[in-house]
Amino acid sequence: MAHTEAAVYKIITNYGNTTIKPERISESKHKNIWEEKNRSHLHTQIMNVGEEVERLKEEIKRLGKLQSDGSYTVTFGVLFNDDRCANIFEALVGTLRAAKKRKIVTYDGEMLLQGVHDNVEIKMKAEATASDAVASS
Repeated sequence: MAHTEAAVYKIITNYGNTTIKPERISESKHKNIWEEKNRSHLHTQIMNVGEEVERLKEEIKRLGKLQSDGSYTVTFGVLFNDDRCANIFEALVGTLRAAKKRKIVTYDGEMLLQGVHDNVEIKMKAEATASDAVASS
């Protein structure tokens, strides 16, 4: 079996000047670079989901109604049709599912769709709002 090489291009940025430099590397090294890039990208996605869930909590507080038990409730239609939420969340439904998986919010059903589920009530648990108060003090 012959040894193969892959062409990789290094992008070097130095004080605003960008240089693209071809570099020959072995296939195994190319595979390692690719795997490292994917791990880094996955870590970035996980960090972004956490940040979006935190933003969702803020928006539910802004748009929702405070309940006697310390929780907040808002309907999906209110969240979905709010201009600020539309600008913040690339995928509101995905962020809601992530928050539900982390037991920050509860709602009926697995996936919410605009129009069909506009009246579904989303409840942010009181513990989620209490953790924000502790973090800010």
